[in-house]
Amino acid sequence: MFHSHVCYGLHLWGHSGRLGDVLLLQKKAVRVLTGSDYMAHCRPLFKRLKMLTVVNQYILECLVRIRDRARSADTRGGIHGYGTRQTHLINMPRCRLARTQRSYPFIAFKMFNKLPEWVKDSGSDRQFRAVLRSLLVEHPFYSLSEFLDSEMTF
Repeated sequence: MFHSHVCYGLHLWGHSGRLGDVLLLQKKAVRVLTGSDYMAHCRPLFKRLKMLTVVNQYILECLVRIRDRARSADTRGGIHGYGTRQTHLINMPRCRLARTQRSYPFIAFKMFNKLPEWVKDSGSDRQFRAVLRSLLVEHPFYSLSEFLDSEMTF
């Protein structure tokens, strides 16, 4: 029941500042499910239960929804003819306001650029979702900045 309430409209409210409060509630629920101590570290519990944190659920929903738009988006290699290291990345538009930079499409494209190429190119939408979900289960993130700052060596 907790999961269904969290997932409702997650891609719309998942980038809000209150996501940390929902994560705390989710961690309490996981501790109760496993019968762990109230101060137990939850990352191993999420891995053992093969559950996604609310942050990982947000990342998964954003990336699955933005994948079709990412296929038709302008890449850095499409803007100029130079062979640079980042020609495969989606070109991010310049934004003056921080609020725009924290918006759903901007964050989703940023996360999509962070994925390794073999994940982006994984077959159908169903396969993409399965591969991404398995990677996120192995790496439970507690914040978006943790995901964006991580080295994606899967």
